[in-house]
Amino acid sequence: MEETLRKLAGALDMAVRGGLTKAEVNRLQVVANIASKYKEILADYLDYRGLEIELERHEKELAELKRKMFSEKNDG
Repeated sequence: MEETLRKLAGALDMAVRGGLTKAEVNRLQVVANIASKYKEILADYLDYRGLEIELERHEKELAELKRKMFSEKNDG
């Protein structure tokens, strides 16, 4: 993430200098579009990872409840 932000900051620095050729401007637009897409994908990944962590927590809780219920059933 930090490396991507550094690249984006470099592209921003180039863009504000002025005197760029049409090809350079087009390249900077591509960099901006890629950075935007990267941000979206990263946000989705982090959301999915958060859901996975939550699911793992619930699975552990469920396993513990099952263990307790089985233990109580065999004790009673």
